[in-house]
Amino acid sequence: MALVNVSPSGSTYSMAGAPDIYTFLDAQQQTRCVQKLLDHHRNRAYTDIIIQTQDGIEIPCHKIILSASCPYFHRMFCSGMKESFSDYIVLKGIKSSVAEVIIEYLYSFRIELTVENVQDITEASVQLELTHLEDACDEFMAHHLDPSNCLGLLMFARTYSQPKTLKSAMTCVNKKLMDILKQAEDHEYKILNEAAITDIIVSDDLLVEDEEQVFHWVVRWIAV
Repeated sequence: MALVNVSPSGSTYSMAGAPDIYTFLDAQQQTRCVQKLLDHHRNRAYTDIIIQTQDGIEIPCHKIILSASCPYFHRMFCSGMKESFSDYIVLKGIKSSVAEVIIEYLYSFRIELTVENVQDITEASVQLELTHLEDACDEFMAHHLDPSNCLGLLMFARTYSQPKTLKSAMTCVNKKLMDILKQAEDHEYKILNEAAITDIIVSDDLLVEDEEQVFHWVVRWIAV
């Protein structure tokens, strides 16, 4: 049945030119709902599961929110294993300060990354399969590289498969290896493994004035 409108004069006219279906999205209500869920979490209202971190801190949560927001928890709760029916979960490998930030992200989809927390959050994101957050951490680290931290971030990126950070770290090493070697301490050499050293010294983009310096660097790495 076609809709009709009645004009002030009493005559009618068709609305046939208007779309038959209109989808209304209440963005303000959506935002309010997300905030209310976060408030319930912070106030420990209606929670039905406790997450215990590796350092023993307990964080009350809502199982439905964790399941909907995180593939790791969704699989855990739907596996049919004991975790599916438990109201107490031990989250291994993630300390409380990181777990609290991550869980708030699962409620609000917002998180503050800093140079102090980004590596911990990356590790947690990999464990919890939060790929969008992991990508955001990778982007952040890639833009905060310099000669003082690129060796550490190079190995971190290799360990946790962070492509943007790895590419930026290799670019930094290739361009500024001599500056890096002047600043590096012995403990920074120790974090590099054989594969990383090999990738650096065989790189076609490595810019050095004296290859003998590279040789001495490799000898120093072996020594430490």
